[in-house]
Amino acid sequence: MDEAGMKLWVEKVWRSRPGGLLRKKSLLVWDSFQAHLVDSVKRAVRQTNTDIAVIPGGLTSILQPLDISLNKPFKDRLRERWNNWMIEGQKSFTPTGNMRAASLPTLCSWVLDSWRSLPVEMVARSFKKCGISNSMDGTEDEILWEETEDVSTTPVDDEDEDEGVYADHLTTEEWQNLFGDSDDEDFAGFE
Repeated sequence: MDEAGMKLWVEKVWRSRPGGLLRKKSLLVWDSFQAHLVDSVKRAVRQTNTDIAVIPGGLTSILQPLDISLNKPFKDRLRERWNNWMIEGQKSFTPTGNMRAASLPTLCSWVLDSWRSLPVEMVARSFKKCGISNSMDGTEDEILWEETEDVSTTPVDDEDEDEGVYADHLTTEEWQNLFGDSDDEDFAGFE
C-alpha cells in the first residue's frame, strides 16, 4: 500500500461505507503507517467529512479495536472455514498433481461469513475497550480495565449465522444505540 493505493481506498471503499455517500460526520482511526500520514491522503479523507485519529507507533495493541478484540476471533473463524474446505471441500488439481487454491469467490465467502459471525456487541465493545466510543460522562470508563473475553474458541456454526444481530444488519436506531449518534452538533472533531 502506498499513497496512490490509499487515495484509491478512500475513493472506492471509504466513500462507499454506510453514510459515506451522505457525507455524514465520521471518525477514521488508523495507525501511523506512512501512507496514512501523507497530506494528499489526509486531504482526501477530510473531503469525506471524516476526522482522522492516528494511533501512535507502539500503541496499536492497546488502542486498535481490531487488535484488541476482533482479529483473533475473526481469523479463528476464517481458519475454521479453510480447515473445513481442506477436509470436505471440492478441490481441483493441476496436470502435475498440485492442488489448486480455493477460488476467489470461495475465499470472499469465507471472509464475509467470518465477519458476519462476529456479534455486533463484540464490535461495539472493542471500541469501548479502546476508549474510542465511551460515554463522555465516565460511566463506561471501567470497560477500559476489564479483561477481554476470549470468544475465539467459539466454534463456527454456519447454520446459526442468521440468529442474533451482526454488524452489517443493524438499523440506524440500533447503530445509534450501540455507538451513539454521530450527528451531535457540539462535536468539534479530533484535530
